[in-house]
Amino acid sequence: MQVAEKKISNDFLKNIIIGFFYPAILGNIIYVILSYFNNPEEYTNYIHLNLKLWLLFVITIFYLCDFLYIYFTKDFKKMMFLAALVFIVLLFTSFSKIHIGKSITDISNAPDIKSILNCFIGFFVIYLIWDIYEKFKIKDDKNESRMYKIIIYWEILSIIIIILNLLFVDNINESYFPIFTLVAITVSFGILDFCKYRFWKAAKLKETHG
Repeated sequence: MQVAEKKISNDFLKNIIIGFFYPAILGNIIYVILSYFNNPEEYTNYIHLNLKLWLLFVITIFYLCDFLYIYFTKDFKKMMFLAALVFIVLLFTSFSKIHIGKSITDISNAPDIKSILNCFIGFFVIYLIWDIYEKFKIKDDKNESRMYKIIIYWEILSIIIIILNLLFVDNINESYFPIFTLVAITVSFGILDFCKYRFWKAAKLKETHG
């Protein structure tokens, strides 16, 4: 009975994250994207507009992948709820650092790519802890354990690559090189989402026919 009550409680927390917080923040960001396409002339005076738009698209897709990653988490825990709240703060911070709003500061400033990359490092450090916990929790599925091993390597590699960007890319707030890095990371995130989906789907089918 206690196990069932705990699962109901954890599922409720997961639904708050994927049903309320993420749609609210991502919806606001997607509104900005649609606003640009509806009235592009309003953005003609923005400094480094193309760079800002690339960042906006990549960050949006990255956090959509993050949304799916959380959605496909089979056994959501309270600590994951706290981690997801931090992700939302990092998402909002990353978005604000693009400087794509309507204020004079946003119009006249280059995107703060350095701060955005630091947000990504924070994201990956938390996910690294999350997925190490997930891996060691798996006892009877070698394929799923192998998947988490790959994910952990990917997270470590992503942290290293982002740090190298911060250390060695000149004029980083005006460079497209970090964009290429984030695009590669985001594409690989989407692939890992698909891998995680397969195990989530298998678990759901097992529950249905169990």
